[in-house]
Amino acid sequence: MAPPTRAPYRPAWHTAGVTKETEPVQPPAQDVPPLIPEPPADLAAVRRRTTAVLVGSQVLGGLGVATGVALPALL
Repeated sequence: MAPPTRAPYRPAWHTAGVTKETEPVQPPAQDVPPLIPEPPADLAAVRRRTTAVLVGSQVLGGLGVATGVALPALL
C-alpha cells in the first residue's frame, strides 16, 4: 500500500491584495487614552494598602470560619 500524498505547500495568509506599503501611516489621535494606564505616583503606598486589606480579610475570614464551627457546638 502506498503512503498518502501530501498536499502542495500553501502559505496560511496572503495579504498582497489588501496591503499597500505606499499608504502613509496616520499618527494616533490625541484624545484617545493609552491602552496601558500610567502607574500610580506612589506605587509602594498602593502595595502596602493592598497587603493590609488582604491580611485583614484573611483574619476576618478565619474568625468567621472559627465562629461557624464553634457556634453549633454551643447550641
